[in-house]
Amino acid sequence: MSILHHRSPITHYTLLFFIFIFFLLSFILFTACPESPNEDERDTTIYLELEDTGIFTARMRVGVADTTDDWTFGLSRNDSIVLTATVTALDTVLRDSGLTPATEYRYRAYWLEDGIAVDSSLEITAITGDTTSHAFTWVLDTLGESGVLHDVWAFDENNVWVVGEILPVASETWNSYGAAVWDGEQWTLKKLEDGATNVRPRGVWAFSEEDIWFAAGSIFHWDGNEVSFEWVLPDINHGVYSLWGESFSNIYFVGDNGTIVHYDGSSFTKMESGTDLDLWYVTGSVDDYGEVRVWAGSPQRILLFYDEESWMAVWDEAHPFYADSQYTSTRGIWAPDNETLIVSVVGNNERVYCHNQIDFADYHLLSEQNEKYTFNIGGRAKNDFFMVGEFWTVYHYNGNSTFQYDEISGFGRFRSVSQVGSNAFAVGEIFGIFGGPFVARGVR
Repeated sequence: MSILHHRSPITHYTLLFFIFIFFLLSFILFTACPESPNEDERDTTIYLELEDTGIFTARMRVGVADTTDDWTFGLSRNDSIVLTATVTALDTVLRDSGLTPATEYRYRAYWLEDGIAVDSSLEITAITGDTTSHAFTWVLDTLGESGVLHDVWAFDENNVWVVGEILPVASETWNSYGAAVWDGEQWTLKKLEDGATNVRPRGVWAFSEEDIWFAAGSIFHWDGNEVSFEWVLPDINHGVYSLWGESFSNIYFVGDNGTIVHYDGSSFTKMESGTDLDLWYVTGSVDDYGEVRVWAGSPQRILLFYDEESWMAVWDEAHPFYADSQYTSTRGIWAPDNETLIVSVVGNNERVYCHNQIDFADYHLLSEQNEKYTFNIGGRAKNDFFMVGEFWTVYHYNGNSTFQYDEISGFGRFRSVSQVGSNAFAVGEIFGIFGGPFVARGVR
């Protein structure tokens, strides 16, 4: 006897039901789940940040997250595209020029594919700086029958120190003064004596009226009451004559035969400069993150940079920086802020450049004079500073143009300049037997 197995109708319909449910769920899952991302699809995130503004320029940095290949971007200013470019690096720096002073501009960067914007950065705002006035009037003060003023420090318009050698009577060489102080109405001569040493400084830097440093071959300090000797190199051919300080515990001194000395608040250290050329100038800055940048230079054709680890040559006579290789003689350096370095350099003419301290290759020409007169640079801001030098030459740069004050001229030399607010003080000497130390006081 064989037994036959028959499918019941209930079992048959149940199977059909489950098949239907299977296909229904598969359809729902297939249509509900998004497509897996294309592995070749790029991240089009793009960034734009403002780095600096000038009188007629705005400098920005544009970058992307995905650098697996070249990328193309467009830059809009006030909703109009002003630049498109293709980049191979992570980011690039842009300079928009030809802008109007004291004007607000809106910028945005776009990631472009086949000329179409597929992503954009956040909008940023840039406000250009304004030009300043050249309208200074000048008064000349002679402080003695003989001598020279090398440097000046202005706390304010009514408290100014000038340093050097001042002889009230030319024949009385034993009676010399190392400084004079302006109180807003008159100059008071001041002897800087440390025991038997009559200090006649070449350089001055101050953090307060009770914390003033002098470079006079050796290093001296004023505490508000008296001068004290601090340090000297045993080699007489390595004196220091110029200085710059970020704080009382971070001061740099430069001088003869490549000498650089650092003070950390407790001890002095002679640094390896890599050169035996005399260094005339030193300047520096500290950024918002505490990073210090220091620069030193000389007319003997060298510019040095210190990155808190070592000194390196930006240029020298054998390794010029500018396309016109004759421009290597540094005639003044000044850092008005933590991003900018103003450099005066001499070749056939004298050129003044504005460099980005972070990216030194990012620079532009501010002015060019046929004369080669600058001896030093100083001022209030990158759109308000002075260049002073031979034949009592005084130039003022206002962010757009350079102006020479013809009412100041003579057979002499300005050696330094300081500006506080609308007051400027240039110091130097008059050549000849009727010469002497003098100050030009300018008021705007």
